[in-house]
Amino acid sequence: MLEEYLSELKTPDPLLLNITELPRGVDNYHIDVKLSPKFRADFKKLLKGYVTLETSQKQQRLKNDKDKKVFQDSYVDMMTVLINRVKSDLKPDEVTFLQFAVYRHILDGTKSALDDFIKDSRARLTELRSKSSGKALSVQDQVFWLSKHYHTILYAINRHFFVMLKQFESYDLQALRRQYLNPGDEIYLDILFNPMLLTASLDADNFLIEKYLLWNKSSDTSEFPDLNNHLEALCREMLPEVEVSTLVDEVKPNEQLEIYDDLGGLKICKHLLGPSPNMKNIISESFSWMEVPANFSHLFNREQLDELTRSIKKEQGLKAWWQFRGHRKRLDKIINEFNKILKSKNLLQQLTAFNHTRKIFNRQLAQIMDPLVLSKYLGGEINFKNFQKRLNRDYEFTKTEVKSMRDTAKEVKEELENNASDVIIKLLTVMAQYRQHLKYYRFAHRVFNRFSLLTDEEQLKLSSQAGTLYQMPIASEVTDDESRIVHHSILKADVRGSTTVTDELERKELNPASYFSLRFFGPINKVLETYGANKVFIEGDAAILSFLEFEKDPQHWHSVAHACGMAKAMLSIVSANNKYSKEMDLPPIELGIGVCYADYAPRFLYDGDT
Repeated sequence: MLEEYLSELKTPDPLLLNITELPRGVDNYHIDVKLSPKFRADFKKLLKGYVTLETSQKQQRLKNDKDKKVFQDSYVDMMTVLINRVKSDLKPDEVTFLQFAVYRHILDGTKSALDDFIKDSRARLTELRSKSSGKALSVQDQVFWLSKHYHTILYAINRHFFVMLKQFESYDLQALRRQYLNPGDEIYLDILFNPMLLTASLDADNFLIEKYLLWNKSSDTSEFPDLNNHLEALCREMLPEVEVSTLVDEVKPNEQLEIYDDLGGLKICKHLLGPSPNMKNIISESFSWMEVPANFSHLFNREQLDELTRSIKKEQGLKAWWQFRGHRKRLDKIINEFNKILKSKNLLQQLTAFNHTRKIFNRQLAQIMDPLVLSKYLGGEINFKNFQKRLNRDYEFTKTEVKSMRDTAKEVKEELENNASDVIIKLLTVMAQYRQHLKYYRFAHRVFNRFSLLTDEEQLKLSSQAGTLYQMPIASEVTDDESRIVHHSILKADVRGSTTVTDELERKELNPASYFSLRFFGPINKVLETYGANKVFIEGDAAILSFLEFEKDPQHWHSVAHACGMAKAMLSIVSANNKYSKEMDLPPIELGIGVCYADYAPRFLYDGDT
């Protein structure tokens, strides 16, 4: 009965990236990677525009939208070359691993750019003060504003890039990934587009308000760990039929922790997930049913439970029905007990108000108040007078704004009185999403910490000579020694019955050479370039053409398709000319065409310069 119902709870497959066979770089630990110089330059240019945009207290637009298209082209080009290399020198798992280097570079770059901007602003403030300049006060206000809203600004800059990257992946690269990478590898894009990667604080109010729920009572303390512990304990007590894994891993005494934390991500999530043991060469993450939001919607679905209760009574009798009702009381107790916990922490009203806060909170309101203050007012914890006192600056609400907020506060009160259990279930689903994203976050940072993104020429030379450098160029940046043919296709076409045709033409005192030239070889020569065909042999009654695939240009590895297109064009040319020949009472040409493919370079024989 209940066991069958609980069996529908889903547990995600574990994540695993094995980098044991990847060569270590110059420091004998990291994997050395060189990203495309053009991609890095295009990213830097666009980043400068977004830093200017988001560090302004006035709402603006990006000055040059063309920079976005340039960045898109270089990203798509670089990733296309990378993915296509599964046909030559990389395995799908290597491509999956190396793509994390791109996002590591972006996250590192956005934080460094913002930090440098604030550092320069502070240096300017010091200089203006030393000159007793009147501009010092406005710069001081700017520095204070930047420091206060640091997490919000960094999140906004990162969001610009990750929204774009997600679009590029969906529209430009999705089909290519499905064609060449392993089934199920889409999960790694979910990890890379995890919203937690965009913030420098997993407890920041402005971050939680957009993606999760504001379960903090203050900006300094997260209530999530305690709420999660209570939830785990309740599920363990009330649902002994299912395994309840703890979110915080146990670390064995003297167990080595991760050596590097270059972006600080492992430190940021330590209070939520605990210390991170060193996984060395096999990076993994396991999951529980409690990390699937849909599981909580299923677990407390009243309609399904009511239907199941009626079905049991009808099919199995009163005893089974009575027993199942007892099981249902255990599920109800989880909701009721968690409700009591939220009330004891004065969080129930705040969480109920939070969805309404999200709807009305915007960039303008963020300048004058914290979302936590607005949630407390809408939840009835503070009155309007106290709410106004807690604003960051003097601000007079219009009568319309005041009425709107008071009406919203009434809606929150009614929702809390009538649908408290629905509020609890929604909270549980969001907590499950948060747990899942926390594990995605830790996994991503573990992968990030395995890279060394080289730009120094000496280090690049050393790593390249040692054969340990992974290069991620765009197509035009591939060096000459890499511009070699790796695969090819051959098309052979010959005129069937050419001897008979020649004899017939001679009987009519016509020139066979000019006939074949005008109706076959000449028109075919004109379309060779269209299909990228190379003449191997065109003479007499036959044509042999080659279609080459170059290592530097994997996105155009379609030699078979080009050969087939050329074959179709040849048949069309011959068919059109045969109509003319029929009208002139000349013999028609019939073609025999064959196409073959080899996954290696062609072998050339040379006769002098030929």
